Amino acid sequence: MKDTPIVLVEDRLDDVLLTRRAFTKAGLGDRLLVLSDGEACLAALLPEEGRPPLSPAFVLLDINLPKIGGLEVLRRIRADERTRHLTVIVLTTSAERRDIRLDPRMPQGGQPLAELLADAYDERRTPAGTRYF
Repeated sequence: MKDTPIVLVEDRLDDVLLTRRAFTKAGLGDRLLVLSDGEACLAALLPEEGRPPLSPAFVLLDINLPKIGGLEVLRRIRADERTRHLTVIVLTTSAERRDIRLDPRMPQGGQPLAELLADAYDERRTPAGTRYF
């Protein structure tokens, strides 16, 4: 587990640099793998037949991503048996109402993020391995 990668899926350079700095200060900088869009994330976690999938310790996933959005990436991660139990931390700095409500097809049914923060500490109400911040 010590060498297991930590995946950051983020397209904004300033957020990548800030996260890399924090992880480096914590002694984890060499474990951080940065992917710049949802398509790259899915290619790494759910590769086509014959290629081994990346098995990170956890994924930090931005909601607003190019190519394939973060919520769609999360939906596909949860739909696939290989990644269903992967810990995913969903991030956003957006104040847009559409970004602070989850897709109604997700297990929380469009629950606001503020409620999900409270649920993150209640394992009975939050899908295994999913945290929203």
